[in-house]
Amino acid sequence: MGDITSLVERAQQQFDEEQAKKIESKIRKNKFDFADFKAQLEMIKKWGT
Repeated sequence: MGDITSLVERAQQQFDEEQAKKIESKIRKNKFDFADFKAQLEMIKKWGT
């Protein structure tokens, strides 16, 4: 259980709420492009470090 808790805490530290709102807006407007997808993958990759 401690591993999951630490993973969630680390994800919250890396998570940029403002960036997430921008991405959500782009998805809703059907403007989400490859650069946005790449940025999301890079954010997820940071979670593992």
